Amino acid sequence: MSKLKCLCLGLVMALASVVAAKADGANRDAVYDKNGQPVVAKSGNCVRTKWTQSNDPCATTTIVQKTQENLFVAGAVTTEEATVYFDFDKYNIKASEKEKLDRVLVALKSGTIKNARIIGYTDPIGTRAYNQNLSEKRAQAVLDYLTQNGYKDVQSTELKGLAYDDLVVRCDDVKKRIKRIECLWKNRRTELAFEFSAAAAPVAPEQPAAQ
Repeated sequence: MSKLKCLCLGLVMALASVVAAKADGANRDAVYDKNGQPVVAKSGNCVRTKWTQSNDPCATTTIVQKTQENLFVAGAVTTEEATVYFDFDKYNIKASEKEKLDRVLVALKSGTIKNARIIGYTDPIGTRAYNQNLSEKRAQAVLDYLTQNGYKDVQSTELKGLAYDDLVVRCDDVKKRIKRIECLWKNRRTELAFEFSAAAAPVAPEQPAAQ
């Protein structure tokens, strides 16, 4: 084979490698689930392994909205409104958190639910067994409030407690018990997520006019 042919062949192979690498980079830029769908974080953003590519499926708002399973994608409620917080060692729902759930209930009435998840959590203070039970009670308390106020899709709802498996804050450097309890407050929560049919996305409740 002549040197010129070898050089041309080498250039073609190199170009093919570059194209393949770019395509692979674009695919690997997004994290996919077992069904081949991009994984979407609770913030509404796609989970990525890097940020150097811009042509993967997560670059389109349509995919983000299609795969997201929380109410706030359609503007119905915010991330914070889909999270109910509890006092230390308690599972009763405070008045401020009931207001959040009332807004969720209004949004639920305007959408057809396919699946729902209500998951309770705790801070890491105390034994695993105790916190597991407490997290389940927190999840149940939220479901009870929703059903008592008109939520009917109980059969499609996944209800569970995960104790302190998913800490939002750790506060490892806080040693005094009172300060540690205060620091860990965001872990004492129940999170709600709903997946709606495409034909009936939830509608945001009307906001009161400014006075």
